[in-house]
Amino acid sequence: MKIRSNKPFHCINILLFFAFIIILISPSAAQESIIILNSSDVPTMLQNVKYIESIGGTVTHRFPPHILIGDIPSGQINNLTGYLNIEEISTKPVNEASVSMYGRTAEIAVNVWNNNFMGKAAEAGLISTNATNPGPILGDMLFVPENATSRRNGKLSIQSANMISELPVQTIPYGAGFYDTSEYMIGDVAVGIILLESNGVIDPNSESWTSAEESNVVSEIQAGLNWWKAYKPGAKLTFTYDIHSLVIG
Repeated sequence: MKIRSNKPFHCINILLFFAFIIILISPSAAQESIIILNSSDVPTMLQNVKYIESIGGTVTHRFPPHILIGDIPSGQINNLTGYLNIEEISTKPVNEASVSMYGRTAEIAVNVWNNNFMGKAAEAGLISTNATNPGPILGDMLFVPENATSRRNGKLSIQSANMISELPVQTIPYGAGFYDTSEYMIGDVAVGIILLESNGVIDPNSESWTSAEESNVVSEIQAGLNWWKAYKPGAKLTFTYDIHSLVIG
């Protein structure tokens, strides 16, 4: 009696099994998201950032202590909501009034999200839809040659000094070392924004900031920072915003 082999069926079952495993372990596509926190301080905000990063998300923009903007794996969005201090995660426009209890910085952050990530910038008059790309500005920055940035005890290493002596004047690098953070931009970057307002004591107070103007200025700043992040992904840039309105005489 001839016994019929079931090998083809076994192969199909094995292939289906591995396909199922791949689906389970493959990371889902990340979505640009705004994360609203009910945290009360920066350390608590950073705990939430750390957890988001641990599940494969990234946080690029931080508006302490309540608003984060980054990329969240789509399969994790629902799971994250309600965990730790995560009150809401949205991939759609957000109403400014929904965060008014968290103060002006949170309101600005929501408007920035709507402008730069939800396509509202053109409506706010922040970009020209007919503008052509002007191309790069020539000669606006210097590129530091490889291995020419070692600095010890505030002085250039012998190797760097020798390299610099052989370079033309216009290409001399700064020789920035690990602690010379003002001379390069990498990793976490603090963004201080001061919105000055006059009180009319010295000069007439001819105009005042409106809420829309404040949000638009920060939106334009963030748009520029988004460009830098896209330009050098390897720098792993993140931006923390410190926004103040200051009245002067």
